[in-house]
Amino acid sequence: MSEPTSGLLDTPVVIDWHDPKVVAALPDEVAISAITAAELAAGPLLATSAVEAARRQARLDFAGLNDLIRVVAV
Repeated sequence: MSEPTSGLLDTPVVIDWHDPKVVAALPDEVAISAITAAELAAGPLLATSAVEAARRQARLDFAGLNDLIRVVAV
């Protein structure tokens, strides 16, 4: 089976994007759902320290570099 060339990143994957093992497993093209973007947007606001807020903001900035996929209820 060949490696996937694209994929949808879930929130835990974006949180761990700095981990070399996670990065190595990512496909060439990634997208993030609107739900994941919303979860990440809450992160800096809920942080208990300035350092953690900065880490969470970096994740949110990373998410902004990727395509956003709208989620539609059926």
